[in-house]
Amino acid sequence: MPKPKTIILNFKTSDGKTLSAEFELSDGESAFELWKKLPGNEAKNETQYFAEQKGAQGVKGDKGDKGDRGAQGEKGITGTTGAQGASIVSVSVQVKENP
Repeated sequence: MPKPKTIILNFKTSDGKTLSAEFELSDGESAFELWKKLPGNEAKNETQYFAEQKGAQGVKGDKGDKGDRGAQGEKGITGTTGAQGASIVSVSVQVKENP
């Protein structure tokens, strides 16, 4: 059974603030493991799995017609320069195994 974990990230910014983010995750089954559970796949191997992921090459399609050139758009106005924001100066990561 997958073991759930809690991940905690603490970002320290150049203006002295700490921004935290926390989320939970768990190890799950791979796509191959899920595919093996499908009826008829129980005895198949990874080579067979990869072979089934790609279909046969299709026939080449006809070349499309060239489109007309669009009109030149109007020049937009220049925006004002924004204030310099704080930057991240360090990150700490905690991983907790959940019961």
